[in-house]
Amino acid sequence: MSIYKYHNADLKLASLFNANLEEAVLNGANLSDSDLRHVNFTNTQLELVNFSGSRVKGALFTDAIGLTLQQKQWLKKNGALNISDL
Repeated sequence: MSIYKYHNADLKLASLFNANLEEAVLNGANLSDSDLRHVNFTNTQLELVNFSGSRVKGALFTDAIGLTLQQKQWLKKNGALNISDL
């Protein structure tokens, strides 16, 4: 499997609906106001990622690395799945 590395990527307003980003490195990415519904973020590195205003219902965050407590709470509240223990 290829590992995608997008350090500091500006993906604001992007539509990533149903994308497979398993094991991607998205540290510092701007995902604000993006459509992230049903995205597979399994084993993804997500340090300092901006999710504000994004649609995350059904997105999988199994074993995702780097999420803050606030991000985990927000993601869970907005329908993301498999968020590690809060």
